[in-house]
Amino acid sequence: MAHLAASAWFAALLLAAACTPAAAVWTCSTCYKYYVVPWGVGTLGPICMCSGGKSTAVFTWSGQKDHGVFQMPNDACPSNFTAYATDNYQDLAPSSTSGNFTWQLPAAAGDYWVTSQANQDCANGIKAQFRVISSSTRASLQLGAAGAAVLLGLLLALG
Repeated sequence: MAHLAASAWFAALLLAAACTPAAAVWTCSTCYKYYVVPWGVGTLGPICMCSGGKSTAVFTWSGQKDHGVFQMPNDACPSNFTAYATDNYQDLAPSSTSGNFTWQLPAAAGDYWVTSQANQDCANGIKAQFRVISSSTRASLQLGAAGAAVLLGLLLALG
């Protein structure tokens, strides 16, 4: 009878987990002062960089398609890349078939997004999120309710 109660509890737990949206939020424990970005391979990040204005990211690409580097305020692609000239939208490196661009990240802590302004790259997911952090920040992966419930259910089922 106890086995039936445990099975019913486990089924209810899995049902609750399936109905709860899962989310993972990354915070950083270590920050990079130098990071090489293989540009043109999809969405990257968050890449944790040190604050203080001394961190650099080097974007490298080569091949048959043009790529460039364009800063934007979040992961939403702009409608075009020619009308913007603000602190939130900046053309950092022009489009070219091959490139090597070094970007000194802002000194202030926060999230910074870049994409490529060429060939519908942004719409195709070529983006990178840089998280500038204090070197004292600690790391964790915080699972959403669904992830925690599934993990707990598996541990109980195995134990």
